[in-house]
Parts: sequence; C-alpha cells; structure tokens
Amino acid sequence: MVSKQGGMHYVNAIKGAGVGFVVLTALATWVPIPTLPIRLDSILTISTFLFAILAGFYTSRLGNRYDSIRQLVAVEDATILSFYQTAKIFGPVFVKKVRSAIDHYYIASYDHTLSDYAYKQSAPYYFKLWDVITALPDKEPSSAYEALITQLTEIEKSRNTSAATAKERLGWGEWAILLILAGIILSSLFLMREPVLYSWIVTILFGTALILVMLIIRDLQNLMFGGSSLLEESGQEVLEFMGLPRYYHEHFLKLGISVVPLSVKTYRMGTHKRGASTFKIKTVKR
Repeated sequence: MVSKQGGMHYVNAIKGAGVGFVVLTALATWVPIPTLPIRLDSILTISTFLFAILAGFYTSRLGNRYDSIRQLVAVEDATILSFYQTAKIFGPVFVKKVRSAIDHYYIASYDHTLSDYAYKQSAPYYFKLWDVITALPDKEPSSAYEALITQLTEIEKSRNTSAATAKERLGWGEWAILLILAGIILSSLFLMREPVLYSWIVTILFGTALILVMLIIRDLQNLMFGGSSLLEESGQEVLEFMGLPRYYHEHFLKLGISVVPLSVKTYRMGTHKRGASTFKIKTVKR
C-alpha cells in the first residue's frame, strides 16, 4: 500500500533535514546575535526534556505501527500468491479468472492509501475473488477448494487488521505540542548564541537534528520511512509472479510516493481518476 499525502512532491526526512540545515545555516549567519546575553537555560532544559519524552514515545508507537502494518501487508501478499498457486489445480480457465480478479484488486488497492480507507475502496474487488471461487462448477479436489476458502479468509484478516492499524495516527493536539516544544528549543538556541564558531556550529547542528526527528515521526506516520512507500513492493512482486507488469498510479508517481525501481523496464501506469470503476491504464517502457 501507499501513504496519504498532499499535492506537493513528498520530501523525506533526510532531504528535509538537508533543507533545514541550509536554512538554519543562513539564519545563524545573518540573524544578529543578541547584544546582551539571554539566559534561557532552565527553559531550554525543560522543553528539551519534554520534547525528548514525547518524541521518543511517539517514535516508538509509530515504529511499532509501521512494523505491524509491514508484516500484515507481507502476509496478505504471500497469501494472495499462495491463493493463485492453489488455483492452478483447477485448470487454466479458472486461473485466468483468478489472475484477472487479483490484478483488479491490486489496482484498486494501489489507487488509494491505507490511511485513505483503501480497505473500503478495494473491498468490492476482494469480494469478486469470492464470486470467482464460488462460481467454480467442479470443486474437486475438495481439499484444494477448502484451501482457497481458508486463504481468502486469511487475506481478509490481514487487510482488515492493517487498515484498522493504519488509522492510528497522531492527532492535531499531539503535533501542536511537538511543534511548540521544537519552536521553543530552536528559539532558545538562537537567543543563547555567542559570537564564537563553536556556538554557531552547535546551533545549526542541534537545530538540524530537531528537524530530522520531527520529519522521522512524520515519515513513520505516513508509512514512508526511508523516503518511499516500501509496503507495496511485495504486492508488485506478486503481480510479476503472475506474469503481469507492475502497476502504479500516476498520482503517486508524481508525488514521489511510489518509486519504480531502476531494474523495472516495463510497468503499467493508471491515468484514471482514483476510485473510478473503469480503469485507464497505459504501459510505460523505459
């Protein structure tokens, strides 16, 4: 799955911290140092202590959430592949129907994000998988048919749990507290500067580290840890195992949320409106 973002190109934590470093360097160079020393030691200590506690708690909470969703998505993709392989027992005609239904399910999933209620958007295509296997005229061998039922049930369990877990996000109040504390720390660093090189360097580095921590928390919340959505990679490989090109929606490619690996020479790109019942897909060759 991919993560929910706005209309601008996504800037990951490392790039954002780099931009912050440049901005802070300019500010530390051009903003005049207070003529009279301002002692804000107590305020800086208290705000840093509170920020460290909250940032550590939120990072741990969102990190566990990210790991849980990554595992659930991997299990879902593995079960789908097992479902496809099991379907081969019932012949090529049935496999073709299953492959088409799985393909549509992934397209609908990758047209949305986990936090954008992709669970509801992809549900009709998941139900089509049930329609395909229930319409199977010959359900022998029965053990293989029962395996298909079990695998579909496991897929639903994984997708439901991952969607519910993805909704656990920091609220506006929690972000406001972090931003206020970060602003106090950064302001204190600038107001306590001294006209020496050491103070100039420390102010820039501490400020950059502060920005990096905030952006890491944001990346974890957006399921974009590392700069791009890694949660869709296993699903893309399932499409390749079924003999289908990878699929990406142009919206997420433009934002930099989805990234096509350099090793992929041919992939499909959706140009339709996300959520549309009719897919408009073109093949892109590098």
